[in-house]
Amino acid sequence: MANHLISGLFSGLSLRALARAMGRVPTNELTATESASTLFRFFRSKHVRDLKLIFTTALFVLAVHLLLVVLLGLINASYAFFSEAEAPQMALLGHFLVSLPPAAPPDFLTRLVNAAGKFLSFFITYVGPGVPIYGVIVGWAYQTASTRLGIVDLFACEISTLCRVGTIFDIGKRYVDTYDRGPTPARPSAAASDKFVSQEEYFPVFDSNSRDLQQLEASVVNNITEFYTYMKATRDSLRKLADMPAQPAAPDRPTAATGEPDAWHDAMLNVIYLVFLGYESARKAVNDLIEFQPARAERSIVILLTELKCYAFLREHFTSDDLRRKRLELREDGYRREIRKLYHEVEASAGHSDELWVQARETLPVLVSRYNEALGDDLKAGLSG
Repeated sequence: MANHLISGLFSGLSLRALARAMGRVPTNELTATESASTLFRFFRSKHVRDLKLIFTTALFVLAVHLLLVVLLGLINASYAFFSEAEAPQMALLGHFLVSLPPAAPPDFLTRLVNAAGKFLSFFITYVGPGVPIYGVIVGWAYQTASTRLGIVDLFACEISTLCRVGTIFDIGKRYVDTYDRGPTPARPSAAASDKFVSQEEYFPVFDSNSRDLQQLEASVVNNITEFYTYMKATRDSLRKLADMPAQPAAPDRPTAATGEPDAWHDAMLNVIYLVFLGYESARKAVNDLIEFQPARAERSIVILLTELKCYAFLREHFTSDDLRRKRLELREDGYRREIRKLYHEVEASAGHSDELWVQARETLPVLVSRYNEALGDDLKAGLSG
């Protein structure tokens, strides 16, 4: 029997989907489509915990409100049901108040209908005005969560894409090779083309939505802001490097290894250091922003390929008394812990056919190589031991 696709008003809506969104299944078992859904992310994302608390509180108060109104309404209806008056009826004849014989009490059905009417009247009176208020709170929380998650996705996409472009061109290795090769003498006919010119806007999301960062938590904002600051500083450093007069490459040129780098090599070293800091901040930002495990793992690997290349180079070229060298050494334990955890996550995905998991597994050998180079250690041997 052929499957029929439903595209009506209620397509995709079911109690099962709502139950899955609210936590019936673990987050790591959600599909890519479910993980990208605003409904699922509203109940699970750490970025909207405050809004989820407001949403839950509003529903809880509404439930308590309804319960109290129902109880008081039942009490009111019960009182009306059992206290149907049998008092003597009074009639006004002329100027005299005359007592008439008592009428027969209403039957059971009449009393039940009257009690039900009083209950509905009481319920509508005390619940009707509150329902729109709770509805506005719930709607506001969901709409605000949707907007905030959109901001999260925009920054996660821009940061990871910029880092991916850098890794595709392997800028870490390119800058290291440029440092080792030294400055190249400029040809007179090509002097203008050798200048570094960057007039494009590479950060449209940050430039247009930086004010929206105030919706996110402080730690997330710090990592995002650090990334863009380091990237802009890198561009400024490259521009400064391009403005330096070219020098002929000499075999006996001083290098950072001798402790006496010339101005050009010192500037190039700063560029590599800024790239390292930028990619480190990007990795932290991606880990904060992206919650879908395959996407987070794949993008973290892409960033680490450049970050570790720069890290390995910087540890060799900063002198032991340099504060930057000491700060780099403090990161070693963190790299060992985080990369081993990342390696285990990717290896455990061997049975998953998700495209992002496949890409992460295919890139994992390169990450292992960069890890071994940066830390002077064998990642696989350390894991097996």
